[in-house]
Amino acid sequence: MLPQDPLAEIRPADKTYLYTNINFPCLVGRGEAMENLKSAKNDFQYYHIMARNALRHLTYGTSIYETGLLNWTAFKALFITKNPKLLKALRVEMEQIFWRSYEHLSNDVIDPEASARLEIFIKNLLAAYPYMDPEEGEEVYLPKKAENGKWDYVGFKFNRLDISPQAGLISYLMTDEYRLYAYGLAPLKGGYSPYLLLMGTQYPGGQGASLNWLHNFTPMKSIGEGHDLKNVQAWLEKHPDTIVSGHSKGGTLAMIVAALYPKYVKEANCLNPAPLTPHTLARLKKIVELKAKDKPAPVHVYVQMNDPVFLLGKQFSEGSLIYQIGNKDDHYSLLESHAHYLAGRKSTIIAAYPENDSKLLQRGFISEMKEVANWAIFPPLYIHLVYKLGLDHVRSKLGQGTSKEAIAFNAGKALADIFTAGILLGVLVFSAAIAILIGFPWASFKTAIKAINQKKNPKTPDREERPEHQSHTLGTTAKIAKDLRFAPELQPSVQQKKDNASASATKQDVLVLGKYHLYGTPPPDNSHSRPQDTSTFSFINP
Repeated sequence: MLPQDPLAEIRPADKTYLYTNINFPCLVGRGEAMENLKSAKNDFQYYHIMARNALRHLTYGTSIYETGLLNWTAFKALFITKNPKLLKALRVEMEQIFWRSYEHLSNDVIDPEASARLEIFIKNLLAAYPYMDPEEGEEVYLPKKAENGKWDYVGFKFNRLDISPQAGLISYLMTDEYRLYAYGLAPLKGGYSPYLLLMGTQYPGGQGASLNWLHNFTPMKSIGEGHDLKNVQAWLEKHPDTIVSGHSKGGTLAMIVAALYPKYVKEANCLNPAPLTPHTLARLKKIVELKAKDKPAPVHVYVQMNDPVFLLGKQFSEGSLIYQIGNKDDHYSLLESHAHYLAGRKSTIIAAYPENDSKLLQRGFISEMKEVANWAIFPPLYIHLVYKLGLDHVRSKLGQGTSKEAIAFNAGKALADIFTAGILLGVLVFSAAIAILIGFPWASFKTAIKAINQKKNPKTPDREERPEHQSHTLGTTAKIAKDLRFAPELQPSVQQKKDNASASATKQDVLVLGKYHLYGTPPPDNSHSRPQDTSTFSFINP
C-alpha cells in the first residue's frame, strides 16, 4: 500500500511549509475555460485547441472529460504513432505559457512568494519539452532571471543529443524512428545558463518509445541509467554552467548527470524522479570521490503527493534537497500525482529536510521487487527491439522492390511475428521464474508482512490483546503489570489478591491499579510519551 505522504518518514519534524495554496490564473492560451474542438475551422485550429486543452488538463487540473481529448486522434497519437502537427501545436502553446509567466514575473507588483512559486512551476514544466519532439535548431523563448534579480525573456536554440546506444548490435541496427534524444538548450545571448532536458518514460506512440522502455528495466541499474551519455558529455563540455532538468526517469537521469559531470552542471531540477538503486549509488560514490575537487551541483527533487514512482529505488543522490508538492488535504489520483504539473495549480509546496532515508519499508521491498522484475522483463524487451530493428533493416535493404517481393516479405514477416511472439512469451516465463527463484527478496517480504500485521493488530504498552469482556483475576493483572514494568508501588498487594480471588467472574473489565487504569492511561514513562505533533509548521519567506 502506498503511503499517504511519501515523505512522511523523512524527518517530518523538519518539514516547513514553503509556499501555501496560491491559486494562479490559468496560464494556457488567454486563460479562458475549456475550448470545444467542434469550433475549429481547419486542422491548424483543431490541433491548437487540442493542445491548449491538454495543457489545461496537465497544468491546471481541468477534468479529462471536459478536454475533448477522449477521441481517436489523441488515442492514435499517444499509443500508435506520433502526430507531428499535434506535437508542434503543443510546443507553440507551451511557449505561450512561458510568455504569460514572464508577464507575471516581470510585474513589480507580484507577491515575492507567488514569484518564487512560479519559478518552481517553470522549472517543472520545462521537463515536458522532450515529450514534444522538438526539432534540431528550433528556437524557444523562456523567462530567465538576470543577475540583478530582474526577469528577461531569453531565446534558446534546441540541440538534439542522441542517447541511443553508440556501440553494439542495437547501434548497428538503429534507425531514426527508434532513436532517443536528450535536448540541449543553448542561449541566443550571453549571460544566461544553458539547459539540458532529459526525457522520462515515453508514451507508446512517441519518438524512441521501444528503446526508452528497454532502459526502464536494465538489471542492476537505476531507471534510465542504461542510456548512452557520450553525446551529452560532449555537449556539456561546450556548454558549462548548465541547468539539468527532467521528469520521472528524466529526473533520475538528471541526478546521475549532475553526479557524473559536476564540473559542467550548475544545478539539477528533478520532478518525480525514481530514486537510485544501491548499485548506482555505489558507482556514483566512487565517481564523486574521484571528482572531489569539483564542487557538487545542488540537486532539487520535487516529489508530488502520492507519486508511486517515489518507491522504485533506495534513495536519491546524496545531498538532494527534497520538496513535496501537495499535502494530505489534496486528493490527487496516481496519474495526476506523477504526470501532472501540480505546482501550476492550487497546491501546497513543502520543503522537507534534505535527508534520504533508505530504510523506508515500502521503498525497500518495492525497489527490490523492481530489481526482480528487471531480470524478468529486460530479456524479452531486448529481443523484441532487436527483432523490430532487424525487420526495418531488411526492409531498407530490399528497398521498394517488386510487388512479388513485397508480398513475399509481408508473408515472411507475418510468420516471423508469430514465431517471435512465441519466443518472447517463453523467454518472459523462463526469465520470470529464474528471477523469482533466485532474487525474490524474502527477507524484505517477511519484514513487510510482519509490519502490516503489527499495523492491523497494534500492541501498545498500555493495552494487551485479549477477547472483549474477558474477566481477570488480580493475579493475572499483577502479571500483566509486571510485564509492562509498572512501578513497584502499583503492584497489587497480597490482600488485594485474596479479595480479587473471591470476586465474581463478571467483575468490571477495567481494573484500577492505583490511579492508573490497566486499559486506560499508562503511567508517565518516557517510553509512553506521544510523538511530537508535527501538524503545525512555521512559515518561511521564499
